[in-house]
Amino acid sequence: MANQTIKAKGNTLSGSIGAGMGSLFNPGGRKYYILEHKVSSKYHKQGESQEIIVDTIELGRDSHCQVRFDERFNTVSRRHAAIVKEGDGWKLVQLSKTNTTFLNGQPIKNEWYLQNGDEIQLSVNGPKLGFIIPTGSKATVGSIGLTRRLSLFRQQAMRPYKNAIAALCAVLVLSVGGLTTWNLFLNDKVSIQEGQIAEMRIINDSLQQEITANNKKISGYEERSRTISNNARSAYQAALNVKRNYEESEYLTPTKELQKYYPNIYFVKVTFDNLKQENGTPLSFLGTAFLLEDGRLVTAQHMVDFWSFVDYGIAKDSLGNKQRVVNMNGPNTYLNYLAHNIKPLEITWDAYSSSGDHIQYKYTSEGHPFTVGKVETKKMAVQDDVIPFIEWVLEEKKFSVNGSDWAYIQTDRKGGLKYEKNAITIPATTKLDILGFPYGRGGENTSHIQPIYSASTVARDGIDTNGTIMLSNEDTQGGNSGGPAFVKKQDGHYVVGILTGSHIGKDCLVPISNIR
Repeated sequence: MANQTIKAKGNTLSGSIGAGMGSLFNPGGRKYYILEHKVSSKYHKQGESQEIIVDTIELGRDSHCQVRFDERFNTVSRRHAAIVKEGDGWKLVQLSKTNTTFLNGQPIKNEWYLQNGDEIQLSVNGPKLGFIIPTGSKATVGSIGLTRRLSLFRQQAMRPYKNAIAALCAVLVLSVGGLTTWNLFLNDKVSIQEGQIAEMRIINDSLQQEITANNKKISGYEERSRTISNNARSAYQAALNVKRNYEESEYLTPTKELQKYYPNIYFVKVTFDNLKQENGTPLSFLGTAFLLEDGRLVTAQHMVDFWSFVDYGIAKDSLGNKQRVVNMNGPNTYLNYLAHNIKPLEITWDAYSSSGDHIQYKYTSEGHPFTVGKVETKKMAVQDDVIPFIEWVLEEKKFSVNGSDWAYIQTDRKGGLKYEKNAITIPATTKLDILGFPYGRGGENTSHIQPIYSASTVARDGIDTNGTIMLSNEDTQGGNSGGPAFVKKQDGHYVVGILTGSHIGKDCLVPISNIR
């Protein structure tokens, strides 16, 4: 092993941030190590394990150190030692000119290679740290969740340079069960009839098992068992008939009338090409779009640049008053961090039709090809909740569910949907037919697209106070956003609105006449 002083590789702004970015965006083959704190300090508890994902860290009492100790450890220097990645391994480097660093009880003069299980001690009677290299399925940075990697990136790559930069990024985790949303995707509802059928299947299987057992034990039960089995099969068939009749009366009849419009309803997949999930696949979100007779492809504005709409939550100020504050953990906020502080988001916007038509646009968060509704935009600075004195720059579109949530792009396609070109008043109780892809259903296989039908009614006459058409229920789900709502007339169906979302328990439509 070498025993000469080396310059800490990566101990520069570009080196530190570069290593941190690699851990965020390409974590698959990157190795990391763990420091186990063997004494408690102001910043770390005894037994705490600290994952290190960057190439160089410093240990000491200085506020820039990634592994920091408080002032009561007066024999620990401000910049006491460093751990530096070299090849596939790491070295312990002495930085302090006055206080010794020990490795497995032996002082090091300049530097020494680290092995799994080594013990590091900063000065005589100073704090001790265990050096651990994970193995097996935990051996790479990719085994650490996105949210945790983001926190480590902010603490380890950013901390030494907090006075030199204004802000850095944050990355969305679709926890699976979050967004979100927002390929991490969601359980769909099962109809009452399907539930009845499943129950009949269970009953039938149970009875068949009972019959087999009784035949082996008591021959006299054979006839009775056959009767029970026949009754179960009859009940199962009856349930199938109930389901079939219900679908014919409630679902298949309206969808048969609307089937000729299916080729004009597009399944939308928005993919962030430069953001990877834990499994290595790009982050993506799903929605709906539709083609009008004039060749315009229409969707909701938040399906084009939804990262611009910052997430908010409710908190109390020092006087106990509730106030609206930025939700630092919101998925849109994470994407906003990245787009406005590190680098633009790279987006592929795909739309698939049952006709086999595929429309694709590629753009970045710095600009998109769609015409959108007018929304007020503002910039703001948000205090980082991990590193003092660092502020994130956010660019927010002031938006909730309102009449501006529309977007379109002109295509060369013909023969799209008829629509209400002029503003109209739609009376309450008017029946509406809605097509789209709730939770991505109907778009699972892009070579066999089949829109999903929903029905609703208008809840109030005319336009609601937020500029939308209020519906009587909240029956549609994520993935329906951007889909069309139809009113039936004598000469066919006309699009009257674009599904935008829900507000206070009611689904909302943007009037189609709003788009210009």
